[in-house]
Amino acid sequence: EGPIALAEVQGYVYLGKQRIAEVYDALDEPDIAERLRSQAAALKEAFNEVFWMPDEGTFALALDGDKKQVKSVTSNPGHCLYCDIVDPDKAAPLAERLMADDMFSGWGIRTLSSESPAYNPMSYHNGSVWPHDNAIIAAGLKRYGCTEATEAIATALFEAALESREARLPELYCGFRRRENVPYVAYPVACRPQAWAAAVPFMILQSMLGISARAPEGLLTVNEPELPSWLGHVELRNIRVADARLGLAFGRTGDITSFSLLEREGDIRVTMQK
Repeated sequence: EGPIALAEVQGYVYLGKQRIAEVYDALDEPDIAERLRSQAAALKEAFNEVFWMPDEGTFALALDGDKKQVKSVTSNPGHCLYCDIVDPDKAAPLAERLMADDMFSGWGIRTLSSESPAYNPMSYHNGSVWPHDNAIIAAGLKRYGCTEATEAIATALFEAALESREARLPELYCGFRRRENVPYVAYPVACRPQAWAAAVPFMILQSMLGISARAPEGLLTVNEPELPSWLGHVELRNIRVADARLGLAFGRTGDITSFSLLEREGDIRVTMQK
């Protein structure tokens, strides 16, 4: 009778509390900020204890109205990586589970495991592949240092775009296993263009380059940039951080990705994290 608690919603709430706490820091309301962070920490602890399925190496899709795990293996927990609610010791097994054959089709991560009784690769959300879902997961994997999985997803989405009309990713496509020299199976009524899908290349690029900004501090951070083998050089110009503007160039030599500053105007610092 009670409400269903979805895994990814716990992540969204956790991230929301953490981010709004920063707003209260800026407003000189430290007590409110601390309360929000305490609530977020308690939620993170409870989530990792109650939702984790050790036998599957992933989190439950949800808790039902009786607070029992809904044990379906889905892409939803990948959003929890992006929200940083996952304990570090659970990130690697979760990444491995998301990239297993029953989840990763070759064109991206399915919404539902192909081993599930409810799996239908031609359904809207029971085994199809959603590009925006994969972009969020890729960003989360990068956050936890799972760079090989991030690159695999980025490559799958790039190659899917090449198979699409005007290189435009659709809202979703079917979750059939990828076959050599055969394009993905289109979902017949997928929206194209679609706002979520249109944002995918930007989020994937940000994940690969490891770029993040903190405007109040006048700071742009580059965290372990890693271009894939099919993308040797990238230039970003007119990046705005508060009132400052800058440009960056990234290049891959062998297995190493490096970057350089092309231009800078205003008060902005660029730092590198490893």
